[in-house]
Amino acid sequence: MQAQTRRNMISIGVDLAPLSKKSIRLDKDSRATIYGLEMHLVRMHKASRDIDPSLVVIDPISIPTLDITSVGSTNFAGGLAATQHLLSLGHRRIAYLGGPASASCNQARAQGFRAAMEAAEVPIEDGYVRQREFSYEDGQLGGAALLDLAERPTAIFAGC
Repeated sequence: MQAQTRRNMISIGVDLAPLSKKSIRLDKDSRATIYGLEMHLVRMHKASRDIDPSLVVIDPISIPTLDITSVGSTNFAGGLAATQHLLSLGHRRIAYLGGPASASCNQARAQGFRAAMEAAEVPIEDGYVRQREFSYEDGQLGGAALLDLAERPTAIFAGC
């Protein structure tokens, strides 16, 4: 990220430490594209006098607003398609391991998962829906917890 843009974001309270190099991309004109950032932090940055007007947020964690340019994935359709695929392979004990309940992308994926299971008339077992943070470590911990269940799932749809 361009040094001045980074300094501006830090000066208004944006913690860039959790963002990996893959989360922030800069094109040849120093336009920043940030993946998976809370929208209120982007609004703070946009309110700064030194805002780069070409800031685009990809897959925001919270619900986007009209004043911020953002592009989102088809999380509901992805959750639905992933679960339908697992069902088509014969799995019936499918677990969902997602991100925080407050993340709109996680809510959409979880609803896609539930919709596919309901359409196939397959019940979701108690304990088969887990929500963690969006991190590698939480994914490992959540997966291990699912595999430690007495009635283990035969498939896990993970979105964290």
